[in-house]
This record gives sequence, C-alpha cells and structure tokens, in this order.
Amino acid sequence: MLLTLKPDFVKLKFFLYFVSSVLLIVLLLAVLQAHDLNSIKIQELIRGPLKQ
Repeated sequence: MLLTLKPDFVKLKFFLYFVSSVLLIVLLLAVLQAHDLNSIKIQELIRGPLKQ
C-alpha cells in the first residue's frame, strides 16, 4: 500500500508546487501591471498642470 501511495504523494507535491508557483507568477504580473498603470497615471497627473 505504501508503494502505491508514494508516487501519488510525489505527484501531489509537484502539483502543489506547480500551482503555487503559477499563482505567484500571476500575482507578480498583476502587481507589476497595476504598478505600471499607477505610474502612468501619476506621470499624467504631474504633466497635466505643467502643460497648462
């Protein structure tokens, strides 16, 4: 029973690592994208009064 259970456990561990890493990457990309959008908005706000 242990022999049949072990490979599944290893697969599950790999699967969990994979899912967590993918989630981390997605989260990082979302944060970076939001940061880029915010910096663009801030630049526009700074440039707005200067143009007038």
